[in-house]
Amino acid sequence: MIVSIFLRRYDYMLNYPKAFHHESLDCALWGTLCHSDKKYPKVKIQGITYIVSRIVLGIRLGRPLTEDEQARHSCDIPPCVNPFHLLPGTAMDNYRDM
Repeated sequence: MIVSIFLRRYDYMLNYPKAFHHESLDCALWGTLCHSDKKYPKVKIQGITYIVSRIVLGIRLGRPLTEDEQARHSCDIPPCVNPFHLLPGTAMDNYRDM
């Protein structure tokens, strides 16, 4: 159920002005819905806050990310939720990417 609620929001985000596609990078930016200090977009579904990039990557992988995994951005743009810009990895992998 959480995935279906999120997918409706994600579909809306891709098709309406809340987000836009950055032409040079093909990023799908979450836009005005960024509410965290680090600008990683979050959504609240049934009272639980989720980081959008983790949900999107989990859907792409067909499994939820483990607590030890992070959604790494190959584009280095935190509000991007393009599933093809997201890679699973550890905190150390993410640190090495910097």
